[in-house]
Amino acid sequence: MIYAALDSFQRHFERVRRRAARGGHAASESTLRRIHQSSLANLSIALDPERSSIDDLRVFDNSADEKMPNLNLDVKHGRIVHISDEFPPWLQATLHLTDLDIERIRTTIRPAPGE
Repeated sequence: MIYAALDSFQRHFERVRRRAARGGHAASESTLRRIHQSSLANLSIALDPERSSIDDLRVFDNSADEKMPNLNLDVKHGRIVHISDEFPPWLQATLHLTDLDIERIRTTIRPAPGE
């Protein structure tokens, strides 16, 4: 699964407004807010392959306009194999991770057998 998000609801809302102004699809603010909140809430479920049936998950931050999204987290079979050096605050808050949690994760990442 590829999961891409932005650092704030406001940024999501503004991008949809700009897209709608150019003739693209649109949605109400309440609909967008509901989708945004639901998406973030479901991310932690997606990290657990037993609950989600998702074996591979890559989480990208797409907040920077006109730049490639940044890969922040790569999870294979429930094991974190990559965490970005600049882990975004929105993702840290969504996953309820402390700075200490992130540092522990970084110290435990080892290449999987055969990598």
